[in-house]
Amino acid sequence: MKYWEQALIAFSLCVAPLLHAAQPADPCVAAMTTIDINECMSLKFTATERELDRVYQELIKRIDDNDPKQVDRGTVQRRLTEAQRSWVAFRRQDCEGMYKLFEGGSIRNARFHGCMIERTERRIAELKGWDQP
Repeated sequence: MKYWEQALIAFSLCVAPLLHAAQPADPCVAAMTTIDINECMSLKFTATERELDRVYQELIKRIDDNDPKQVDRGTVQRRLTEAQRSWVAFRRQDCEGMYKLFEGGSIRNARFHGCMIERTERRIAELKGWDQP
């Protein structure tokens, strides 16, 4: 192998990690077109929604595994389920209001998904601490 080939390989090995590190942590930051932004925000919302479901199911299981004699676990789970359903309806209505506010502009979908993501991230944090004293 010639010296210049070795130098090129060495240079590539040194620069590649730097280029990878320079990638934005949030892939939506690199989205430039309205279509790209909307698609990215939709994917981000779907991932956040999956995380919410995971956290919610873990909480339901923790309630089920909790066995103090004075707690009616079935009632606690029903109330939490009712609250979660009400929260889902609230989130949709709240974010649809924002969508309606920006209805005439191309930003409406991004604002809607941003609202849904923000509300969902807050709810995840709430549920993580829900059964803590």
